[in-house]
Amino acid sequence: MDTKIELPVFQSLAEALGFIAGCLDAQDLNALDTAFEKASGEHGRYALEALRRCHEQQRLGAIFAGRSFPTDETRYKIGGHGAELGHIHINFRHRDDGWVLEKIFICR
Repeated sequence: MDTKIELPVFQSLAEALGFIAGCLDAQDLNALDTAFEKASGEHGRYALEALRRCHEQQRLGAIFAGRSFPTDETRYKIGGHGAELGHIHINFRHRDDGWVLEKIFICR
């Protein structure tokens, strides 16, 4: 029997960040890990821990306030390369029904 996990779908970046922040605040990294389309594995778990520490310093909603998903793209990325989240990348992918979390990783 195939047990496919239904991924959360977001209509706005604020909604996605709220979901991520809720998981981090609840210290439920398992729920957050399974919300990504691509399995994160050991390195992804390290990225989630790093993201939790970053979020403790400054809330994700505050870091990315005023930003939104693009209307003419199918992929969107926040963080990475020493930007707002250090080297933590969070990638989103657009589907017909909205945006999903694609993957999380650290580039260094």
